[in-house]
Amino acid sequence: MMRVAIVIRARAPYLRDLQEALANELLTGELHLLWPANEDSDFKDDSATPTGKNVTIHAIQSCPVLGPRFPSSDLWSTLNTIQPDIVWIHEFSPFTLGGLLYAKRQAIPVVESTEVGRGNAHFFSFTVRAWHFLWSHLIDGVIANAPAARQSLCGENHAVVDAFHAVDSRRFAPVLSDRDHDAPVTFVVVGKLIPRKGTDLLLEAAAHLRSMTDTPFRLRFIGGDPDGWAASLTAKLGLEDCVEFKGFLEDESLRTAISTADVFVLPTRQDTDAAVVHEAACLGLPLLVSIHAGACEALVQEGVAGHAIDPADTTSFAKRMRTLCDDRTLRQRMGAASRNAGERLSAHRTATAIVDWMRNQFALR
Repeated sequence: MMRVAIVIRARAPYLRDLQEALANELLTGELHLLWPANEDSDFKDDSATPTGKNVTIHAIQSCPVLGPRFPSSDLWSTLNTIQPDIVWIHEFSPFTLGGLLYAKRQAIPVVESTEVGRGNAHFFSFTVRAWHFLWSHLIDGVIANAPAARQSLCGENHAVVDAFHAVDSRRFAPVLSDRDHDAPVTFVVVGKLIPRKGTDLLLEAAAHLRSMTDTPFRLRFIGGDPDGWAASLTAKLGLEDCVEFKGFLEDESLRTAISTADVFVLPTRQDTDAAVVHEAACLGLPLLVSIHAGACEALVQEGVAGHAIDPADTTSFAKRMRTLCDDRTLRQRMGAASRNAGERLSAHRTATAIVDWMRNQFALR
């Protein structure tokens, strides 16, 4: 019976499907999640909390001396009670380092799940890079949450298993559309409307697209526009008639807003992974994904499920949009391939790979 302890700084919706799938894969084993009782997270409800008959949640009190980011001795005493066969820490933080040091003290395997690696080190400050370089010497394996994380910053050849952020494809299924064939082609983008996410680049590409085709289209933005920057830029470019702002959505309302669109777009300037791309793939949408997102490498086989784009080249970006805008058959073919890619990387398949990897790599049963 394998006992796995995951020490994590805060829960998040994009981790829940994998954690629940892991619990199912362990069968008679146990999955223990340890996070701060006063976690700093925007997601403290059921949307981010895994469930299962062999899942146990442990809320760990903070250290009264060092402050809320550091665990109290309750972390080690809880781990002593669990007696894990392996400790899994998610990213290096003051809280998760408590789990790392416990594992080293007990001489049991310790692995880290992370989005940070040599391939995207330039996304992070020197301090973050140095922090990861220091602590990654102590781990025994890497669970890569993004393609770039396969190579550790410390340069060591750790045992690695891919576990890119993903939902369970069995919960995210394409919806049969009853939309009018003459309805405008809808491009959907999900994320906060800020420069890093490339909102301005998509709007500029849309302005180019308008001059290229007579085919009607719409942009559907899902995410907050707190200072009205995106709305202002939309007005400046004269795109008010073809842009809809949905605001922040989650759960079923989010799935509906994505699945009723025709093409998913991620024009980001920087994203280590971007889990929402997998959601869109599972929902069967063609993908236009920035080369600056880890999910592009993971999910976009060029010309099959969609296209990798350089969002700063807004003219070429607009040409890719036009191709999908004008060709319904191409959208259908790419959408089917996108769904296949989503199924291949589904959380339930990843969970099987992780458990097999743990058993084989660390001789666990």
